[in-house]
Amino acid sequence: MLERILDAQQAVMHLHEQRQRLVAANNTAHAQAQAAITAKGRADDNLRHAREQLQTRTVECDSLQTALQQSNLHVQELQQQCAAHQEQASAADGALAEVTDGVMQAVNQGLRGRNGRRRIGDAAPAAADAQGF
Repeated sequence: MLERILDAQQAVMHLHEQRQRLVAANNTAHAQAQAAITAKGRADDNLRHAREQLQTRTVECDSLQTALQQSNLHVQELQQQCAAHQEQASAADGALAEVTDGVMQAVNQGLRGRNGRRRIGDAAPAAADAQGF
């Protein structure tokens, strides 16, 4: 009977030790769970912040894209205007060369007035009329 009591005491002590180990393991698991919850909260906050930044950057990017498109259209318009101005300048150069040639021809022909002198002042209008200006 004494042996049974000693065996029972040993069994109780063994169960008590097991209980202490289980309580310690439970406490450790609880602490780890709390740490994981805290980390998840931080991760959620970081994700929310990253999404807000992405949204802001997307709006900024869209705005910049629109501005770039408008700028490209303006550049195209300016290029077209420049090409038109170059054509006009080229045409004006050609017309000026024709007028100059006409004036030089008139001067070389020696337009003379009634008194026999050259009247150079008459040459430019005559040349311009000859060229259709």
